[in-house]
Amino acid sequence: MRQPEEQAQSEFQQGEQLVAWRIVAGLPTEFPRLEVRTQQSDLLFRLADDGGVLHLEAQTQYRAEHLLRFANYHLAAYAEHGGPVHTIIVYGAGVRSAPSALRTGGLTFRVHNIFIGRKDARPCSGVSSARRPARRPIRRRIAST
Repeated sequence: MRQPEEQAQSEFQQGEQLVAWRIVAGLPTEFPRLEVRTQQSDLLFRLADDGGVLHLEAQTQYRAEHLLRFANYHLAAYAEHGGPVHTIIVYGAGVRSAPSALRTGGLTFRVHNIFIGRKDARPCSGVSSARRPARRPIRRRIAST
């Protein structure tokens, strides 16, 4: 039986073409930042089907930094509640399009966008009738070494 590292490497080699990257300079490996703040996503629900988490965000406008913030919420929800996390962003009438993926190289974060202002916008079944749970802040602490 293969070790997990061997299996992951094998899957990487089978699933993606290996690339020979040219390195032009070394970069600092320390990120000197000390930050303590409370982050709070809009809504989180436990799902019956897969035991995962439904993460809903409501936005009246699109900004490029939103997906990174939602990815942080997504990972925090995964760490706190476990199971798969499904993120849906509901955009207000003024937003007609927004990206549905954030690609960082080895990680791709995907969301499902719903645009209220478009004719093809469809409501999510079962979400509107659910009661809003008590908000629980997501705490993030980043300390420099």
